[in-house]
Parts: sequence; structure tokens; C-alpha cells
Amino acid sequence: MDKTRFWAERLYVNSKISSHIYYAKKDIPEVIGIGENEEDPFLTDPYLEENLRKMYEEKRAPVLTIEDGWVAYMAFSDAENNFYIGGPVSLATDKEEKSGLYHYRRRHQLSQRKLNIPRMSIMKLAGILSMSLFSLCGLEISEAELMELSRIETGKKSEIEGELVNYKFDSSENERKHVTYEYEKNTTMR
Repeated sequence: MDKTRFWAERLYVNSKISSHIYYAKKDIPEVIGIGENEEDPFLTDPYLEENLRKMYEEKRAPVLTIEDGWVAYMAFSDAENNFYIGGPVSLATDKEEKSGLYHYRRRHQLSQRKLNIPRMSIMKLAGILSMSLFSLCGLEISEAELMELSRIETGKKSEIEGELVNYKFDSSENERKHVTYEYEKNTTMR
């Protein structure tokens, strides 16, 4: 199994994010995660892939984008010009998602059946994109940098930076050697 397929399978198994891989030397994309073709927005609406590719080409940088304020996608290319798309992902609450689903289905010519898109924060999707870029392209781009490149609102960027600071603090706490009660008791009794 090549590393591209391994990445796509891990992406789906661990986060339920569907992926589309457009190989430079193949006409048909490899799709992992979406079961039925009529429920795949990339097959029912060719402009979706085209728009994500255009965003990437304009910046020549990884794409993290939000559609209609609640649906997110990630996209990037590797050194061999293979193009990767992850998504759609819902950033919405149940209520927001229900009201937006009708318009999403219409825009992308999807059937009226239940659309099964995973829900997560933009922070988590940025983290997944960051790890994907490192594992497939060898690029080290932080979540905050991805948010800035994608012009995601600064409130979201602050949330990412706050979570990273908390993680670094928690990590440093966990790395310190803690003195057990027994050890302290034995050394102070002498």
C-alpha cells in the first residue's frame, strides 16, 4: 500500500473525513470515505473541485476554506502534482446544520437523503491539514499559519493559539519529575 492511500484510509478511519485524490497521471480520482456516488458533492458538482483547485493555484499554498459559514474543506498538492481534497466537514451545531443542509444539497445537486458529514472544529481540521502536509509533503506548517494563509477570522486563530499554549503547558507539566508522597516522607523524616 502506498503512503497516499494509507493517509486517506487513516483520515477516514480516525476522523470520518472523506478524501479525493486527483493523481497527476490519472484521469479518475481515487475516492475514500463516501459510500454512494450520488451523495458525493465532488461527483455531483464538478465546480466544487474546480474551485478548490483554483484557490490552491492562486496561492500555491494549502487551502483551508469554509463554505456558507458552516462547511469546511482542506486541499493541497504534493511535489508530484497530485491534488488532495479532504471534506466536507461540518462546523455547525445541529440547528445550524439542519437549516444549511437544504441549501448545501441544492448547490451541489445532492439527493434528499441524509447527508453524513463529520462534525469538528476548524481548529481540528487545521491540525489534520498540518499533519497531512507533514506526512505527505514533508512541510511543517502550524495550524495558526494555515489559518492565516486561509484568512480564517482571527477569533478562530486565537482559539488555536490558546489550545496550543495549553497543550505546551500540560506537556511541560507531564514531563517534570513528580515527587511521590512516599519519597517526600522518607527524605524529610531523616
